[in-house]
Amino acid sequence: VSCFSCSTCNSKLTLKNKFVEFDMKPVCKRCYEKFPLELKKRLKKLSELTSRKAQPKATDLNSA
Repeated sequence: VSCFSCSTCNSKLTLKNKFVEFDMKPVCKRCYEKFPLELKKRLKKLSELTSRKAQPKATDLNSA
């Protein structure tokens, strides 16, 4: 994919590059590290919440 690039610095991202999704756009690791600490904390917390929602809940067979 030749059009995949960081939305902040426009550097091309390859399949080996690590990136973060911010505002539904890719941001390279270097640009992400420049984000304010408070913003990074919020993004991490949001990521954890969305990953928990995506995991299916275990059903308790004893209650049925």
